[in-house]
Amino acid sequence: MAGVAMRHRRAALVAMTAAMLVVGAACGSSDGPGDSTAAGSVKNGPITIHAGANDPEHPQIAVMQYIPARAKVSVGEKVVWSWAETREPHSVTFFPAEQRAPEPGSDPALEPWPRLDAGFKSSNRQQADHIDVKLRAVGCRRLAEGEAPPAGSRPFEGFLKDEVELLARMEHARWCADRYLGGWRLVEKADKPRKISPYLVPYEKLTEEIKTYDREAVLQIPELVGLAGQQIVRVG
Repeated sequence: MAGVAMRHRRAALVAMTAAMLVVGAACGSSDGPGDSTAAGSVKNGPITIHAGANDPEHPQIAVMQYIPARAKVSVGEKVVWSWAETREPHSVTFFPAEQRAPEPGSDPALEPWPRLDAGFKSSNRQQADHIDVKLRAVGCRRLAEGEAPPAGSRPFEGFLKDEVELLARMEHARWCADRYLGGWRLVEKADKPRKISPYLVPYEKLTEEIKTYDREAVLQIPELVGLAGQQIVRVG
């Protein structure tokens, strides 16, 4: 029975986290930024950002198409967030002025979960499924809601800098394996519908900008685990 219960808890985390990754990780940590231009900007405040429910079964996910790709906000300007039929998302991405945010609908990997291509859904699930592998690599363990911490375990207070880098390397290797198994090829210019990417290279050959996507995928792990009602402890 313990094995069955563990599989059920693991399946729940994978389902929950995979859906959340559509919002936070763009269906793959190393996909990099899109090539499309940003949507219109807002110049005068206060600014109100609206979002609606994405999937009725997952009201914690906001529809990205309802959120402007970019809103220009002055320092000290008030921003009001309005969430219709959904809880506030776990994260909001702020792009630097020189970086273009993808226009809603321009990136097939950023479609809402119900309309997401099966291949990208699988990629999200595999990334969520890999959380336990990463945690074990740095002497950590995920506990289900209500599960007692094992004897000798210590509270988890975040990943150390060296751990983030190790896990980012692991995430990129996982992402590359997932892409190759899905029939993707290494080509200089990215084209997701054609399954080609310039990022199918060893981690050390990535630019710092692209490495950041892998690091952010790692740094999201504690929050994603918490959203599933679970926690992380250190056991090693």
